[in-house]
Formats: sequence, structure tokens, C-alpha cells
Amino acid sequence: TAIANKSFEVYFQPQVSLTSGTISGIEALVRWKHETRGMISPGEFIPVAEKCGFMPDIGRIVITKAIDEAAEWDRAGIDFGRIAVNVSGTELREPDF
Repeated sequence: TAIANKSFEVYFQPQVSLTSGTISGIEALVRWKHETRGMISPGEFIPVAEKCGFMPDIGRIVITKAIDEAAEWDRAGIDFGRIAVNVSGTELREPDF
């Protein structure tokens, strides 16, 4: 249901240059907002999703949401450096990755 409803949220963690103190990039982090249980920790749902073969679907949702948000920031003139999105090994093996 979470995949069908795209119930995953993307949070961004800045990557700060220790030399200049400026933001050199951002890392996209996935969170799952369950409709009754609230926020579910990635440590809880990612291992289950990996085991069940759901990570490629979740990964597509996360990558799409991260790119959409970054594109909005870019259009607004916000310099955020590069964007990093974690992917699973199963995602890397997908033919359309």
C-alpha cells in the first residue's frame, strides 16, 4: 500500500565543506509515513523491503521525489551543490536503472 500511495518522504541532509563551511551537497534520505503508525524508521522498513524485493519500487519513488525537489530549488536559484541518493544493490541490477 505504501508503494502504491507513494507514502515515502524525502528529507535532505546538507553535506558541509569543512574547509569553507559552505554546503557542498545534499543527501536524500527516505522516511516512511505510515497512515496509522506515523513515521517508520528506515532501519525497520528497508531490511524488510530488501528481503521482499520492494526496493526498486521504493527507490524509483525516492529518486523521483529527490530530483523533483532539487529541480524546484534549481529553478528558484538555490545553490545546493550535488545531490546524493542511496540505492540498494537490487536497484543497481534493475535493467532500467
